[in-house]
Amino acid sequence: MRVLFLGASTAFSLPAAQALLQSDHEVAGVVLPERISQLSHPSDNSTLLPVLPFCTDDTIINVTRRQNVPLWFFEDVPKNITADVIIVACFPSRLPENFLRRATLAALNVHPSWLPEYRGPAPLFWQLRHGVRNPGVTVHHMTDRIDAGDIVVQKRVPLPEGSSGPEADRLLSVAGANMLLDVLSRADFRSRPQLGTASYQSWPAEEDWCVPTDWLVQRAFNFMRGTADWRHPFKLLTHPQPLVVQDVTDYALQPSQPGSVQLMRQGWRVGFADGWLMVR
Repeated sequence: MRVLFLGASTAFSLPAAQALLQSDHEVAGVVLPERISQLSHPSDNSTLLPVLPFCTDDTIINVTRRQNVPLWFFEDVPKNITADVIIVACFPSRLPENFLRRATLAALNVHPSWLPEYRGPAPLFWQLRHGVRNPGVTVHHMTDRIDAGDIVVQKRVPLPEGSSGPEADRLLSVAGANMLLDVLSRADFRSRPQLGTASYQSWPAEEDWCVPTDWLVQRAFNFMRGTADWRHPFKLLTHPQPLVVQDVTDYALQPSQPGSVQLMRQGWRVGFADGWLMVR
């Protein structure tokens, strides 16, 4: 099977790209959304990304280069490139219909939620904020509507307590990559419509980093742990005024006073509905 992969420099894109590059399928190329300022000297082919110096860190750029597979920015993909299947994992913009038509069999997206729930560009953020601990990953056909295409396969993926965002992304992406390889090996792209109540969330706004202290403490802990890699401060809605923190270190399921703050040696202890959250 000849595939064209579109992803980004994220923890969710990498496992899917690695799985395809290490499989028996022919990867026609890997496509990134935009130019990256850290890239150095141009290559001989102006449509390709500049060659990076060898690096032992696994990134989507380095693993693609090591497999000697073409790597393009979206704006530079050659007009004559086609594939049996286009595969997308965490590409940050809507793909035009004329691009999707380059796939002769299917254009598939790997999305980290149980669609039709949590459509949109940051599904993991919203699932963590809403206390979802058993999110799904969905492989679906792409259409002109974001994350609304018919479903090929879905799977639930439980998240361990206190998972970081990259850890959760990797768990979901590995599950999605395995599902993709199975679909490609069987060449079975049959699908069913998305059923249930659809929801769409955009990028988080400033108020979405507020953490109410009437939440269960584990919900607050997992939300803050899972979104800490965004490097955005959290505003805990404590009394008599909010407490702004950068990090969460632990929690304790003990009787507490929701909204109260106690100073500790390294940070604070904040009361939630059923326990204490340690932050700094």
